[in-house]
Amino acid sequence: MQSDGVLSPEQLVRQNTMPKKKRTTAAEKRIILRRLIVEGKCSWNLKELEKVGTKAGIVTQAIKDVLQSLCDDNLVDQDKIGSGSFFWSFASKNRLRVENKVKKLEAQKVELAAKHVELQARLAAASVTRAAEVCSPTRQVT
Repeated sequence: MQSDGVLSPEQLVRQNTMPKKKRTTAAEKRIILRRLIVEGKCSWNLKELEKVGTKAGIVTQAIKDVLQSLCDDNLVDQDKIGSGSFFWSFASKNRLRVENKVKKLEAQKVELAAKHVELQARLAAASVTRAAEVCSPTRQVT
């Protein structure tokens, strides 16, 4: 372990290695690769991720596809600098993403609760109006 508390790529691989006997599913590959990127606390290029991912139990040919799916879902950030692409994901950004989603869902919950109250009031008013029409003595039968 390095002095600043950051694990080296080899230590991350040892910590996240899957048993070799069973096949890893696409979801497990995403979890393993994302964990390697987040816990690495640095930026990675594709060659480094292929090397470390292979040691963690992901086939080299699948790493690029898994990495692209993580980037598409905004779980990993990517930037092209010069001729190389770099990938990173930090825990603080992930926490902020979750907090923003919670705030958005809470606002949506408040809106839906207000709409529910309005619809309950309209239903009660419609029920009273309908009851008055049914019980009205001026109703003619033809």
